[in-house]
Amino acid sequence: MSRISILIMGEDESLEVPEAKEAVRLIGVDVYLHVEKGIPNFDGIKRFKCQFVTNRGRVLDADKPFLCEGSWYRCRFIATQPIDEGDIYQLLQEISGTYWWSAVQKLWNYNTQVKADPDKDRVPEG
Repeated sequence: MSRISILIMGEDESLEVPEAKEAVRLIGVDVYLHVEKGIPNFDGIKRFKCQFVTNRGRVLDADKPFLCEGSWYRCRFIATQPIDEGDIYQLLQEISGTYWWSAVQKLWNYNTQVKADPDKDRVPEG
């Protein structure tokens, strides 16, 4: 256990914080974008692969016609090699050249188990 000091309502408090029992690794990010026209395309992004793009919960395929229900997209980028926060900042800089992003959600791997499961995020078709 580690001890940390924090300020609570003007009073110094000391708390015990347990050590992490799991190996935690940053594996990617979900980036939320606003796009004026078409489905976002991410050819040439370094250190990441765009796993999927969704619009209102539906996973999109650039090769199939789709009636867009809005101009906001969630794009899941999975690292192709070990990454850190600096790599995420570089990804956002690359994306910013073409798209306007509004939010980012980091994706973590705990003891080799991915906690953000893309299959659970999919909305059944029909």
